[in-house]
Amino acid sequence: MFSNGKGNGNANGIGKSYQGRGNPHVNEGEGVPGKGVPSLFGGIPPGLLMDKDVSQGGVPGLLGGIPPGFKFRMIDHDPGDPDLDPDPAGFGYDLPDNIFAGIDAEVSVTFKLDEESESYENVRFYFKAEGDGDVTFTAEDSEGTEHTFTNEGYWGPSDGFDLGAEYESTTVWTLTFSAAGNYDITFSLIDAETEDLIADFSDAAQVDVKNAVESLSLEQNEGILKATAIYSEGLSDVDEAWKVDVWIESNEKIPAGSEIMISYQGGEYGSVTLSEETDKIWLSQLIADAFEEGDYRTSLAGHEGQEIFFELEVELPEGELTTEISATIMASNDDFSHKMVELAGLTEEIIF
Repeated sequence: MFSNGKGNGNANGIGKSYQGRGNPHVNEGEGVPGKGVPSLFGGIPPGLLMDKDVSQGGVPGLLGGIPPGFKFRMIDHDPGDPDLDPDPAGFGYDLPDNIFAGIDAEVSVTFKLDEESESYENVRFYFKAEGDGDVTFTAEDSEGTEHTFTNEGYWGPSDGFDLGAEYESTTVWTLTFSAAGNYDITFSLIDAETEDLIADFSDAAQVDVKNAVESLSLEQNEGILKATAIYSEGLSDVDEAWKVDVWIESNEKIPAGSEIMISYQGGEYGSVTLSEETDKIWLSQLIADAFEEGDYRTSLAGHEGQEIFFELEVELPEGELTTEISATIMASNDDFSHKMVELAGLTEEIIF
C-alpha cells in the first residue's frame, strides 16, 4: 500500500491509502497514513513506493503521521520498469482488440512462476470456455503435433510434468468462436492425477465476440435485386488470408439462355448468358464471367467499416420465374476449398 501522494497532508496523517502497482516485495507496507508527508518533502509525489523492509524505524516527530517502528523506503517508481512492475505469477492472456464469430483469433497464453513460487511436480493445464456459443481451441505441442479441443481440454501429458521456480512458457492458441456474444476463457494449473487446483493458479479472460457483418439486406425494386452488407469496425485485426465472397442460390433453376446482368459497388453493368440451367453461383465467378476479369474475392480485413453491395437482374428466355433467392456472405482462409464460414445470410422471394 502507498499514500496517494498529495502534498497537502496534515500532521495527524489522516487520509486515504490504496494498493499500488509494483514489485510485491517492495510494495508490501501497510500504507503511510496521510495525504502526503508535508513537513520534509512537501508531499510524497505519486509513483513513490513504500515498504517496511529497510530503514531503521519511524520518524514520528519530523514527518508527522508516520508511527514509530514503521519501516519504509522511497523509490522513484517507473511503471515501465520490469524489475519494479513485473507480471505476477499465474496466467496472462494476449488477445486481439477485436474478435469475430467464425474467424480464427490468435491468443497467446503465458504461465509463469516467480522467484518466490514453489516447484511443482506432476502437473498439467486445464482450460475451458463458457459463453454464448462453442469455442474451438487449436495449438501445436513441442513436437509440432496439432491438437484441437472444443470448449475444454487438457494441455500436457496425462501423467503430468514438473515445474520449477521462475518457470515461464507461452503457448499460441487459435481460438474460433461459433457465435457472437460474451465468453469467459479460463486456464488453470492442476494436479495431473487428482485434478485438484494447485496454489489457486486459475485465471480467466473475458472475451467480447462480434459479428463481422453488421447488417445485410436483400430487396428487389423494378426487377433489380440489390444486396447490401455493412461490415463491422475492427476487421483490420483479421488475418489478410481471410477472403470473402457471396454465395447466391435459388430454390428454382434459372434456365439456360437466361442473361444475368450484374453491377458491383455501383459500377457499370456487365452480363453473362447461362449456357446451362443453374440454381447456385459465386458472386466472384459471376463478376469474373461478366467482365472477363480476375478474382473479385478480396481480403475480409480490407472491408472494415465499408458498405459492400451488388445489383443483379435476370432476363429469362421466356416467361416469368418466381423463386426464393438467398445471398450468403462466406469467408475462407484456404481459397474456399475446405474451410468456409458463414458470416451472414438472407433469403427473399424474387420474381424474374
